[in-house]
Amino acid sequence: MCRECPKTIVVLIDELDRCDPGEAFNIIKQLRVFFTMLDVPLVFVLSVNPDPIGQAIKHQFGLESEWGDYEARKILEKFVDQYLGMEENDSIVPYVRSLWSANGLDLSKSCFIARADAQLNRPPYNEDTLKHASFDHCILGNNPMYGNRRLLAKCLQRTQLPGTRTPLKLTAWHLELAAQAYPQLRHNMALLAGDLGWITGQAHVDLIDQLVLADCIDSSTGDVKHTTLRCDKGACAFSVYRSVSWERARERCDELRKDKDREAGLRLNALQELMDDPRKMDFVVVGLMQPLGPIKGWNRSSGGFEVRGWHDLYPGSHLEYLLFNY
Repeated sequence: MCRECPKTIVVLIDELDRCDPGEAFNIIKQLRVFFTMLDVPLVFVLSVNPDPIGQAIKHQFGLESEWGDYEARKILEKFVDQYLGMEENDSIVPYVRSLWSANGLDLSKSCFIARADAQLNRPPYNEDTLKHASFDHCILGNNPMYGNRRLLAKCLQRTQLPGTRTPLKLTAWHLELAAQAYPQLRHNMALLAGDLGWITGQAHVDLIDQLVLADCIDSSTGDVKHTTLRCDKGACAFSVYRSVSWERARERCDELRKDKDREAGLRLNALQELMDDPRKMDFVVVGLMQPLGPIKGWNRSSGGFEVRGWHDLYPGSHLEYLLFNY
């Protein structure tokens, strides 16, 4: 019947990525091979997220090198004639803010960096997407970690349940998302609780140092002023914090390599696995941003500083407990 049809038949297959990724790849292969052999006028249009299918290809073919993602994509391209990307590169922070507001929560109160970037003069993001990334660009639509909006809402509601409440709402929300969608990532975050606590603690310290050096802190109130942050790591609080987080993560990897203990080896593997996927690393970095308060009397060398909420979080204490037990 298909051969006798005078026009090409278009078959739309939606949400193929809801299948097991390995099964989805097998379906794509079978569609390509079977209908090519039959020589019928059929075109299949697949609506699918290629990332999980690419991971299945990497596992199936043992592509463990640093080029594994590229090689998996090239294999998938052998079965697909043409791609049309529909990724949303824009920030979804406005949606997240509205989601939090609908649950009676204030996102800015849960994040010092959000409040800092709201005050700073921010240069155009498109001129430098790394150094000009503010809090408004910390959650992008093309990061699959935030791809399911229903899950975003569901996990935020779960943080409001009795027995799950914590002042670290942003962290708890990310832990819920990881547990629901990426169980292995959640396992690794628990394994790395001490390491992640140290990394984000150092990143917040270095960010505050840069804000003080650039005269961005109002000495009378301890709040960030409406001014410009001049720093080689970035022009926004989030870009500086993210850059330092990556630097500290690399430092921790170097330290763990020197430790021959078996547990250190497991933590090293988990941290390297996290850093091998920048989108997951950014997800964790965002989830570790904390609701610190006004900065007064900051003097890092002498330890003479006062930041509301600091000693409840660092070194570790509640944050590390949350990462391990939530």
